[in-house]
Amino acid sequence: MPVAALAAARLKSGDVVQVKVEGDGELKLIRYRDPRLDLLNELAGSMPGLSELTNLEELRNEWER
Repeated sequence: MPVAALAAARLKSGDVVQVKVEGDGELKLIRYRDPRLDLLNELAGSMPGLSELTNLEELRNEWER
């Protein structure tokens, strides 16, 4: 897959994508976004101890341990 296309779509290593068949020989990659994490990211700036720089994915992984 061309790196330039991934960069233009702002996809990066670790992103979860869904693949949809658009037609004969055509695939569409769609980045999966968890609406719960999006909401948590929006609220992060208003919660003591959390900021935009806080790695919420890392915190969530710690909580699951």
